[in-house]
Parts: sequence; C-alpha cells; structure tokens
Amino acid sequence: MLILFLTITTLTAIVVLLSFAITSFQAERSGAPFFPTPRKYIEEGLRVAGLKKGEVLYDLGSGTGRVLIISAKQFSARAHGFELSTLFYLISRINIFLSKAHAKIYRRDFYRTDLSEADVIFCFLVPRGLKRLEKKLENELRPGSRVVSYIFPFPSWQPTKIIKFSDSKKAFVYFRN
Repeated sequence: MLILFLTITTLTAIVVLLSFAITSFQAERSGAPFFPTPRKYIEEGLRVAGLKKGEVLYDLGSGTGRVLIISAKQFSARAHGFELSTLFYLISRINIFLSKAHAKIYRRDFYRTDLSEADVIFCFLVPRGLKRLEKKLENELRPGSRVVSYIFPFPSWQPTKIIKFSDSKKAFVYFRN
C-alpha cells in the first residue's frame, strides 16, 4: 500500500512539474511569462486608466485571473482574459468561480484574437511581446481605448501617464486617439 501511495505521489509530482515546465516555455515564447502582478498595482492601473462600470476589459496573458476578478468585482467591468497556458487557464477558471466574479477566460492566443471591442487592455508582457502587440493594437483599438502595461513600456508609444510604485516598478498608461 505504501509503495502504491509513493508511486502515485511521485507520478503526480512529475505531472505537475512537467505542466509548469511546458507552461513556462509557452509563456516565454508568447512574450507573456508568468509573474503575478500585485493587487494594489492592478487597482491603481485600472483606476488611472479610468475603467468604468460596463466597459470591456481585456487582460492579455491573464495568468491566475487576478486582473479579471478585480476589474469585474471592484470596477463592474465586463472582464475577458486570454491565456495560452492550459494550466493557468484552468487556475483562472477556478479562481473566477470561487470569487463569484462575472468574468470570462478564454484559452486563446491574444495575438490571433480580435481586440477591437476592448475599452481597456491590461498586459504584463516582456518588450519583445509588446513590440509584437504594438501594431496589432494600433490597427484594432478604437479611439478612446486605454492600455495599461505593467513594468515595460511599448517601444514606440509615448505613455499618457506613468505610475511609479514605491518599489521602483512602473505601469505605463496609454490613451489611444
């Protein structure tokens, strides 16, 4: 019985480790590696972007769903997240369910998704990912749309506002004309 338990535990640990390895590879390839954004930074970014009740928020690379939950519950936004990693997609679904937030998560590549319905976009991407996203957003976003980029700025855009946090991290907020 002990051998069976140890075998199952070992196999479970291997599956979890492989899942994280695959997830890390997918995230790095897409330009959206997983590093959770602190709650207070999400709240401030959405506040500065002027997210309003009923507006559509897209979270690109939504990880655990934290941005979706905050935007739906605190700002009453229609929150939609896009996550390529199966593991984080499932974690997001569970977190959204447990929080009772009215948010949706899609297991989809945001680079291949029409983003034109967004009023506000939130992202935490590496510079390579932002460069790739820049032209897409220029072509798809409507005038008046806002973009919040945590940590890294878009390469060619001038931010409307830069939020400086106490730990020297930044968020860049862009208002599209």
